[in-house]
Amino acid sequence: MAGFVAAFFVNWDWFQLVVTAVVAGGWLITIAFITYALASFAVPKDKRGLWAAVLFLGNMLTLPFFWFWYIWRPSASSANRGT
Repeated sequence: MAGFVAAFFVNWDWFQLVVTAVVAGGWLITIAFITYALASFAVPKDKRGLWAAVLFLGNMLTLPFFWFWYIWRPSASSANRGT
């Protein structure tokens, strides 16, 4: 077991692969959100271009705000849970 762990950390090629996958995944999510912002009726027509620019420039910082304001909708069952 110790030999496997030592061999795993001697070769750092896996780390480059993980970093590449994370960066590519981040860009794919950003592109998907920009596409949604430009095509969705949930985003007001006059703000679509603005949101596309903001999502491109501030991608991971602005994604949660965009998701909360335009994509996420609380379900009726969760609203009635406390009663």
